[in-house]
Amino acid sequence: MKTFIIILLSTLIFNMNLNGQESPKLKSYECLLSSHCSKTTIGGFMTYNYCQLKFESDSVTILYRTEESLSQDNNTVVDKTQVKHSWELENNIIKIHGFNDYDPIILHKDSLTFTRGNQDITLQILEEKPPTQPKLH
Repeated sequence: MKTFIIILLSTLIFNMNLNGQESPKLKSYECLLSSHCSKTTIGGFMTYNYCQLKFESDSVTILYRTEESLSQDNNTVVDKTQVKHSWELENNIIKIHGFNDYDPIILHKDSLTFTRGNQDITLQILEEKPPTQPKLH
């Protein structure tokens, strides 16, 4: 029984950070950075600018996406830019090496926040990758 408890506690400690803080690892976050309406000779369209952060174990992919919408059901991606950087987490502050646009980024349970100009921006969690399970033969 003692061995079982030791194994159980070891497993729990291994599966969480020792200091108990959340981690963005294997999660994706997204926010709408801006939107505006443009008038054309045949009507108008909306342009939306998004930012997405996709965290892996040792890197984060930063994806900027611009979409144009002629109607509610017709969004077209017109531009995509992505870069990859290493990152680290300390006291719920995420530091992305070589990327200072959103410094500091604060980690919350289901979101990230940063300040851009005088505006606080929240990135909402999109998905959480399930841990990869080894296949048993």
